[in-house]
Amino acid sequence: MNKDKPPHSEAHKVARELATLLGEKHHGVIGQIRRMVQLRGIDFSRELYAATLAIEANGGLMLPDYSRRRTPGGVFLYLVRSRLDADQRQQVFSGRAKAGVPLLSWTKRIAIIQSLQSGQGKIVSLTLSLRGRPERIEKRAEVVILTLSDEPSIDNLPREIPKPPATPTRVVVYVALEQWRAVEAALTNSSDRLLVEGSCAFDPAIKSVVVFATSVQIEVLKTHSQKTGDKPQKTKAKA
Repeated sequence: MNKDKPPHSEAHKVARELATLLGEKHHGVIGQIRRMVQLRGIDFSRELYAATLAIEANGGLMLPDYSRRRTPGGVFLYLVRSRLDADQRQQVFSGRAKAGVPLLSWTKRIAIIQSLQSGQGKIVSLTLSLRGRPERIEKRAEVVILTLSDEPSIDNLPREIPKPPATPTRVVVYVALEQWRAVEAALTNSSDRLLVEGSCAFDPAIKSVVVFATSVQIEVLKTHSQKTGDKPQKTKAKA
């Protein structure tokens, strides 16, 4: 048996033994211990248990607010966190992996995606919608060009989804001049926002997402609407 990466059944058995010794009965904690055993091996896990006993013999470990001592299980998990890197902590403590299926390590995503590209599917249609307000625009005879920057919000993401990178995404939008004229005057109100839908692509020359607008609207944010809870009004450009 390879103790560095024990099979699931052996990891489950060792995790149960450690949980019993630590006085832990909560299924979530037992799952964390099992994933740690699977990730770092049996020897590593038993070393941490021995370190836990040593700390307990020397008076234990207090919580950060000094309200009480940590339980033996709390000491053990504290040591686990201190010995793992960020990716390993995610795998152990996220609690979202199915048995036998590894969690996504963000640093290893490139290799995963590269392996998928040899058999990737084809998109039938791809559209993008955005809401925002441009600061500057550039007009040409037939088209208006504007740029916006997006800093992704993680508030509404499922816990299983990796956290987006903090680097803002630049989006360049091409709007037909006739469409722009239909909404340009409405943008004089600084609180109103532009709503754009269109086909999108990646422009490698400028390293930006590009949207070719098919629909352009103005979201009119009125003080009365905000107070009463009414939905913002929208003015659609006529193509």
